[in-house]
Amino acid sequence: MCEYNTDYKITYTNLNEYDDLIEQLNKEFVEDILYKNDMLNIFHLKEYNDEIVSNILKNVYNKISNDKTIHKCIKKIQELNPFFNDDEFAAFMVLFAFDNLSITHPCICELLKTGNLSDENLTNLNKLFML
Repeated sequence: MCEYNTDYKITYTNLNEYDDLIEQLNKEFVEDILYKNDMLNIFHLKEYNDEIVSNILKNVYNKISNDKTIHKCIKKIQELNPFFNDDEFAAFMVLFAFDNLSITHPCICELLKTGNLSDENLTNLNKLFML
């Protein structure tokens, strides 16, 4: 079974490295491509496979959803979007959305590796989800 790539560093928010390319292309287009590439790398994939991604997400959810801060994030997502009220796992998947991944991925990696969140990652999650 594939596992979550806890060593991968997100690239889609580091567009300063791509200034020359961005001048030639639409910034949102470049961000979208980099985000999709990041998602593939997080799941150790060359092309998207829903079954593999779903299995990895369920595994990650089972490992970290009881963390107090992650649980608060899930509850906040449910509070802000009633669509997720009855499904904590669906709310958990919002952590991987474009607007959240650059903050949540390092937190998820740290939780999977150490079982804890650093003060910096706690602060970042608190800011992102207004906890």
